Amino acid sequence: MLNAATAKHVLQGQREPIISYILQCCAMANYNAVTADVCMVYVDRVLSNMDIPKSTLSLIAMCCLHIAVKYEEIEDVVLSTTALRNMFSPQYCQDTVLRMESALLSELGWKLGCVTTSHFIESILKICDGATHEFERIEKETDEEEEWTIDYVDRLSSMSLEMYKGVLADPAIRGAVLPSVLATACIGAARAKLGLFPAVTREMEVASNVSESNLSEMHGWLIEHCLNIYVARNDPDCVSSGDDYDKNNTFGSVAVPMRQGSNDNEKVKELTDEFGRFVDVYSPTGVLEASSLSSFRDDDFVAA
Repeated sequence: MLNAATAKHVLQGQREPIISYILQCCAMANYNAVTADVCMVYVDRVLSNMDIPKSTLSLIAMCCLHIAVKYEEIEDVVLSTTALRNMFSPQYCQDTVLRMESALLSELGWKLGCVTTSHFIESILKICDGATHEFERIEKETDEEEEWTIDYVDRLSSMSLEMYKGVLADPAIRGAVLPSVLATACIGAARAKLGLFPAVTREMEVASNVSESNLSEMHGWLIEHCLNIYVARNDPDCVSSGDDYDKNNTFGSVAVPMRQGSNDNEKVKELTDEFGRFVDVYSPTGVLEASSLSSFRDDDFVAA
């Protein structure tokens, strides 16, 4: 699990822009939430213990995403290396992308299998038949009554993933809470936001197999924390003052990517610029000579 206290990319403030970049790329290519989550697991594993040149971060993020896509997505949506670099980072030559991908696989030890919070969210919702049913009582903040409809199934699924997108940027939560517990809390927070009570149903408890101590943790602070992160990202003026938990220092900084046509490329360019890659210090025709990430240096890229 990610150790926020020692992970170098967390301490250097590199993790959040990487998350933003990955989420935007996934939105552009219509990749699912699990793919983005798996990609971040790879990124965290690679960057936690290594000092990587800032100019290399976006290349690492893109190649981790490509590996995750190959592992999680169906073959029809897996981009070729040429299409990958053309869509996300055309300034990198194909040979550089291939060498980086090979170096990442070596650094990961080819151990690509992982079970993430997104996997659990999908599984729990499927096992619980959507985790919401027509007999649910809906409690809104207003006095208006609302009847349950089948649309609540899709709304709950989308809202659960939105809850997790906010938590994804919080390395302390990601490293301290089990994926199954965090998934259940995200679904519970989504149910509460939609007015569905109780937040965590008995069938959810059974499906996620959480312990009594895990349930206490969820009801004690985790569900409220997820809700506060969601509110902070969507309406910062309405953040609850009751959530003074110390893990809230990073929320609100990762925008939920929305597909907006031609503007996507501009957004990705803005995000990649945060990694400090500029044309005057990077040669698109540069070739990585390193066989593993541990030997990458700033001078691996030769100025044009």
